[in-house]
Amino acid sequence: MIISLKKIILKFVFKQMVMKNLFFYVAAIFIVVQCSSSSEENISKEDSPTKEIKKIILEEQVAWTTGDAKAYSAHFDENGLFTNVFGSSFTGYTEFLTRHEQLFKGIFKGSVMKQSVTTLKIYKDVAVVETITRISGFSNDEHLAGIYIDEKGFLNTRLLQVLRKQGKSWKIIAYHNVDIKKGVIIP
Repeated sequence: MIISLKKIILKFVFKQMVMKNLFFYVAAIFIVVQCSSSSEENISKEDSPTKEIKKIILEEQVAWTTGDAKAYSAHFDENGLFTNVFGSSFTGYTEFLTRHEQLFKGIFKGSVMKQSVTTLKIYKDVAVVETITRISGFSNDEHLAGIYIDEKGFLNTRLLQVLRKQGKSWKIIAYHNVDIKKGVIIP
């Protein structure tokens, strides 16, 4: 049975509506609109592991844009490794969740994140996925010192995630994010 990505997003939107948070509702609707039926059709034509990984990427976008750290961390492994754009490294689900709770309450509160998959390799029970992320609508102040923000105010990153199949689900075992510096061509 093919799971509809739009149905998953709309369930999430409904949950946010119940919580009466209009901003999150509007942001999630924006993501649904961005996920046109053609992209859903493309995903439905792909093999199951590819669909599963792309679904995780889409869920990350929705969770980020709605500021939901728990949902953003849902696929992170209990012992996963995490390196952020500042080069700080953390280990484990709890650290990953805590950092994103801080980000979504602080500098990235109200921001919108889009991801474009540039590379997706699947090897039996391991997947490597690289995305270009584009974050907008954040507070560009001293907290981002040393991080390149482009002339349009976007933070662009290269996010490399390594996932391992555990039972029926994929878990992120490594998450490495780096900002794309001025002069580097974004694919």
